[in-house]
Amino acid sequence: MKHKKLSSKEIDQLVDRIRSLYNDYMVKFIQGGAMREGFEQRYFEALKTRIDLQRFLQVELKIVQQMIAREEAELNRCEDEAYLRERDPAAGNGNAARDNGGDKAQAGDFADRVIEQMQRKAERYPPAGLDSSEVWEVDHLYGGLQKFERELWPPVDRIYRKVYPSRYDGPRLTLETKLLELAEVRMGGIPQSLHTLQLLMGRFPRNYREIEWEQKNTILKAAFFLHTLKGELEKLRQESYLSDEDRRAVREALEYVTTLIEDFRLKDLKEK
Repeated sequence: MKHKKLSSKEIDQLVDRIRSLYNDYMVKFIQGGAMREGFEQRYFEALKTRIDLQRFLQVELKIVQQMIAREEAELNRCEDEAYLRERDPAAGNGNAARDNGGDKAQAGDFADRVIEQMQRKAERYPPAGLDSSEVWEVDHLYGGLQKFERELWPPVDRIYRKVYPSRYDGPRLTLETKLLELAEVRMGGIPQSLHTLQLLMGRFPRNYREIEWEQKNTILKAAFFLHTLKGELEKLRQESYLSDEDRRAVREALEYVTTLIEDFRLKDLKEK
């Protein structure tokens, strides 16, 4: 039995659905944009070579659905193991565990060292005010953004005002608006972007799946902004008419943003 041929509108809707699934994949599992870029390249080639788009997109839909399903299964497995360890620290220490206990211990020690190293880097930055060790990464990442907004943005903002006298010229308005959303303290003593996470952390019993989703969403928003900001600072640094003082201010801001991206492992989380 032949499948009904999709209309042009339905083809467009299917493309949008696949893109939406890739966006969900990036947010939920903190992935870079490489997978979505791969789809966009394949889609471009499919259009260029005039292959059967309906069949191509149905295969692509299945691919991204399978990717999400695998990540979900791995996430559930990790959650189940964490739950068992919490209930019974000795769980899983039977014969199979004894056979490779040394390897597991080494892997656990390595993971612990990585987390400790990440936490030491995060603690270079002040907390944003979430007051919970369970979301320490978000707390210090946004604290790092607040430090940038207080200490490094003002001299850069003054340079933009000189270069673009009109508020609506250049990138200043867009950067400033997003920076204030991510860093300016509002009601509740935290930035606007953290309000949902703060509310979720204050509910009991907690929905840890929702908390995890919101954590990743806030990290992704910060990452996208930081990469945009870095790109604009790199362009501003190339301006030939900057004074030595202005150039130093831009260089210090760029170095800070670059280090913040590296310290929180955000190098691959770029908006496309």
